[in-house]
Amino acid sequence: MDKDEKSSQLLFAIRHTHMHIGENTGIVKKFPRFRNRELEATRRQRIDYPVFTVSLWLYLLHYCKANLCGILYFVDSNEMYGTPSVFLTEEGHLHIQMHLVKGEDLAVKTKFTIPLKEWCRLDMSFNGGQIVVTTSTGQDLKDYHNQTISFREDFHYNDTAGYFIIGGSRYVAGIEGFFGPLKYYRLHALHPAQIFNPLLEKQLAEHIKLYYERCAEVQEIVSVYTSTVQQGDRKQEACDLRNSYLDLKLRYGRPSMCRALLWEKELKAKHRSLFQALLEMGLVTVEPFEFKNPLNGALASGKRSGEDRLGHSLTPAPGFREQSAGDDVPLHNMQTVPRNQSESVLEIGGRMFEKAVKRLSTVDGLHQISSVVPFLMDASCCGYHKASYYLAVFYETGLNVPRDQLQGMLYSLVGGQGSERLSSMNLGYKHYQGIDHYALDWELSYAYYSNIATKTPLDQHTLQGDQAYVETIRLKDDEILKVQTKEDGDVFMWLKHEATRGNAAAQQRLAQMLFWGQQGVAKNPEAAIEWYAKGALETEDPALIYDYAIVLFKGQGVKKNRRLALELMKKAASKGLHQAVNGLGWYYHKFKKNYAKAAKYWLKAEEMGNPDASYNLGVLYLDGIFPGVPGRNQTLAGEYFHKAAQGGHIEGTLWCSLYYVTGNLETFPRDPEKAVVWTKHVAEKNGYLGHVIRKGLNAYLEGSWHEALLYYVLAAETGIEVSQTNLAHICEERPDLAKRYLDVNCVWRYYNFSVFQIDAPSFAYLKMGDLYYYGHQNQSQDLELSVQMYAQAALDGDSQGFFNLALLIEEGAIIPHHILDFLEIDPTIHSNNISIVQELYERCWSHSSEESFSPCSLAWLYLNLRLIWGATLHSALIYFLGTFLLSALIAWTVQYCQSVSDNEKQKKCISAQIGCTCCACVSAASGSHATPAWAPRDPTAPTASPSVTPAADTSAQDQSTITNNPEPRG
Repeated sequence: MDKDEKSSQLLFAIRHTHMHIGENTGIVKKFPRFRNRELEATRRQRIDYPVFTVSLWLYLLHYCKANLCGILYFVDSNEMYGTPSVFLTEEGHLHIQMHLVKGEDLAVKTKFTIPLKEWCRLDMSFNGGQIVVTTSTGQDLKDYHNQTISFREDFHYNDTAGYFIIGGSRYVAGIEGFFGPLKYYRLHALHPAQIFNPLLEKQLAEHIKLYYERCAEVQEIVSVYTSTVQQGDRKQEACDLRNSYLDLKLRYGRPSMCRALLWEKELKAKHRSLFQALLEMGLVTVEPFEFKNPLNGALASGKRSGEDRLGHSLTPAPGFREQSAGDDVPLHNMQTVPRNQSESVLEIGGRMFEKAVKRLSTVDGLHQISSVVPFLMDASCCGYHKASYYLAVFYETGLNVPRDQLQGMLYSLVGGQGSERLSSMNLGYKHYQGIDHYALDWELSYAYYSNIATKTPLDQHTLQGDQAYVETIRLKDDEILKVQTKEDGDVFMWLKHEATRGNAAAQQRLAQMLFWGQQGVAKNPEAAIEWYAKGALETEDPALIYDYAIVLFKGQGVKKNRRLALELMKKAASKGLHQAVNGLGWYYHKFKKNYAKAAKYWLKAEEMGNPDASYNLGVLYLDGIFPGVPGRNQTLAGEYFHKAAQGGHIEGTLWCSLYYVTGNLETFPRDPEKAVVWTKHVAEKNGYLGHVIRKGLNAYLEGSWHEALLYYVLAAETGIEVSQTNLAHICEERPDLAKRYLDVNCVWRYYNFSVFQIDAPSFAYLKMGDLYYYGHQNQSQDLELSVQMYAQAALDGDSQGFFNLALLIEEGAIIPHHILDFLEIDPTIHSNNISIVQELYERCWSHSSEESFSPCSLAWLYLNLRLIWGATLHSALIYFLGTFLLSALIAWTVQYCQSVSDNEKQKKCISAQIGCTCCACVSAASGSHATPAWAPRDPTAPTASPSVTPAADTSAQDQSTITNNPEPRG
């Protein structure tokens, strides 16, 4: 067998360490058929006698909290569990399920358990009706458990008629922990000694293990502190047991203390920042350190001083007398400060994080980063994983700490494992682009992005949490910046004044701003509902009537009133509002179970262009309840979901991305990259990301440069384009900050990241074209890439792109033929450079938005005059003098036109500022981005429910599933 044949039988499902958080998302892998005819024939012959081997690495944090958790399982073309399906049980055993040839399913449970918080390799060899399962641990894999399982019948397994899932899916939650490399051997049943599957990223794997070991100590310390606080005056009794024997021992024996709660010297030295944080938070204050002999009252005392790991002096808490680091401190000598009984390790982590953030929010906040890193580490260990994401970004960008990609990857992984939204987005983005030492892996990227995308609609409608609406606000756009406001800002106050007077447009805009937290206003659903109610009951505006009807249906912020809600919904629908027509369908589906009437309204709303209605019709087909159509029809459901997704519907987009990544629907050919793009688009609407972006924008508007740079770095590293270009803009404005605190080339890095995004702005291409043309810091000049960037800007309709390309040609640059094809410039018609330059200037002129003379029109005029002049005069001296005079004349003309144009603009600007500021605020804020006009389906519903606006039930849990298609076998 040749090398190609051997490699085709070895498939890597995973090469990289990645995390799973015990939720309903995972990695989807689909195997192709063999290109070799003989191997493909062998594979087909063994469908009823499968022979293959799977080897994977695991690091489990907890056993399954549900009945079963997914490790690795096959889903066939009928969306049923196939061979093999490997799950983890509540006790830590493996549950292995197989689909037999005769159609039944059988499952067995291993006798041994998988170890917790230890890397182990799981090898499973399948040979007909026999399975050999081996788990190995230790550096040399010598510690192992082995079990052979035999079935009386053979298995059925067609590995190309479906797809593999590693982790969770919409059918089952995944494990809590980490996966290492996974290898899948086709047509081979191998002994563990024959399997070559080393733990590739050994340093990262070791760092993960050390992190959780350290965090176990941190959590124990915090837990003891908090439990001692809760015990109050009972702490001494808990330590000194009262009995007659102990009384005699105290009277005649050696003095003793309660050694169980002593802080060891090494432990205190190892966690100095943690002890300092606990003392500073006021959880405990320590009396002057003294040990009293119960018999004679003798005491001993000592002092303590020292520095933390980064060399910063430790400041004792008020009233704290320093004591020696070598002394053991018994808890019964600590004076506790009474606190809430619900104080927990997570809450302590949150308080440590908030103290760190407060320090970072000062005028010189970036200078404080190195001093708060230890506290962020402790907060991370306490389970507060916003701190983990901060650390990941600090290390990945070198933000006032030594740049360390390994540490950055570690904290990004543990943050994602702790359900931190921004950490998962960071992981998804880095694997999507294959940057910062993250491998390019679209299936892994999809797993991360889909986890956040499924949570985004729930997050958007949650009343709690640090969230804000994600708005595309560019720091280069002065007009948009002018209309940003706060509750006491002029724009908001003017809107409130107009709304009070009964202006329906002002009422709706005010309610939207308050409900979603837009335009710089804090999210305040209660106040928003008041304006919805006022507008609905006092005006005839159909949008306000509809919005208030939905609020009444959901009972969000007000008491449910279905009768009034239905009356208002019908009123809005009678005015031709397509959202209300869709809402009536939702009402008859949810409350009346009248699917025929629901379908009637949805078909009507769908004709009116309502994306919710398209999605809802897809739900009817998916659940098999469309009137007059027997059974489920996934093909038609997919078509309606796709139409909804094109209209911006979140759930429709998620369904389409699922179809693209699995390839199980003929109308959606498998395309993992497209699946990532669609889920990324949804994930970037997440309110927690919006909150970080809003904090950065507010800091920028207030002139707090340190804070603005911090929050835009945090947002940019998630992969959202608008924050990347805004961060690059800040670094251009304040190069001193970027150079001092960032260990990356800020302008280059983030403009470069932005041009690889979908729908990147043309100015980013122009910026990168300039950087390639001139060279930037350590980056050398590259005219070919500069031409590509300018060409992309030109293709996007930016006149500057055409202008720059024409200038490059005039300077002697050669435009490659593929770029000309890209721009649809026919080389047969434009056979020389002069002809190409003329064409570029003409396109530049046609795309220019200038009302009077533009640089493009003047350049075109200058070029043509030069050509005419050159054709008329042949003397070199006369040509030179004439060209010089002509250039001077054109330069004077340009200067004159610009002065006239600037005067006109100044007059218009003054006029606008006097009379139109508030009107512009409404139009600019509402026109640039469509305000959400729908909400996701009720997340608590047991099926893929129809969607309606604008608010999900408050009882929704954090994790939702896309649907509950009929459960797979077993």
